[in-house]
Amino acid sequence: MKVGTDGVLLGAWANVQGANSALDIGTGTGLIALMLAQRNAQLHVDALEPNELALIDAKANIDASDWSERISLVEGSWPEWKPTLQYDLIISNPPFFHGDLSAPEAGRNMARHAAAFDYRSFLGASKFLKPEGILAGIYPMSIFEELEKELGELNVSRCTFVKPTPSKPANRVLFELTREKPSQHKENELIIESNGRHQYSPEYINLTKYFYLKH
Repeated sequence: MKVGTDGVLLGAWANVQGANSALDIGTGTGLIALMLAQRNAQLHVDALEPNELALIDAKANIDASDWSERISLVEGSWPEWKPTLQYDLIISNPPFFHGDLSAPEAGRNMARHAAAFDYRSFLGASKFLKPEGILAGIYPMSIFEELEKELGELNVSRCTFVKPTPSKPANRVLFELTREKPSQHKENELIIESNGRHQYSPEYINLTKYFYLKH
């Protein structure tokens, strides 16, 4: 599995301030778990992944990092796997290919296809949050709009609408959900490429600068 922009965005954007525990659902290569651990020296991350081949990659990446002692790799799928504790942060870059053709390779299909893990399953993870905990993810606009209709006791506390270029509409939403109703809903916009292919915007560079060797 390749490192994708969605995962990089979410790992760099999610709020880890003051968090001591996090669960990364569907860790894949371990990208988001590693980014969270890099950003918060007090954070321990449980990285959940159902695919055996992905687990091999994730283990290699985690073992080679400076944060391996604070990341626990767990084999299992959501929602069958049940945590034994509550978390400050639960995060996922989930599959969202509703109605799309399945990828030809079974492992890639499991990682990408929404049949295995939809937004309702993700919202259900909130039961394992601490009272002040955060549920964080990234979705296409259309699925985020569906998710908003089924929040229940959750509230959108922060969201960023992601635009590929200045002239294109937002196609992704980074979001955080909490049980507590925020006094102010924080909402903004992020442009990925500002002046052509791979010409990243200042905002994107500033958000991700600690994770790329070069932009």
